[in-house]
Amino acid sequence: EGDGVKIDHAKALFWLKKAADQGDTNAMNNLAIMYSEGDGVKKNITLAKKYFKQACSLGSAKSCDNYNSLK
Repeated sequence: EGDGVKIDHAKALFWLKKAADQGDTNAMNNLAIMYSEGDGVKKNITLAKKYFKQACSLGSAKSCDNYNSLK
């Protein structure tokens, strides 16, 4: 959210993708939110669903809820 620092969506995207690639479900969920809302990235519901579904399959209940809310 940029608390205390300048918001840098490109860096956020970079680090979230890196963490998501290593199986971090919170990163997957946050990436999906970025894509679903177009926050710092071009809105992409397909990618949002991909990351929500991936995190859901790894046991993230909030990602399951978020995925189901996009349908």
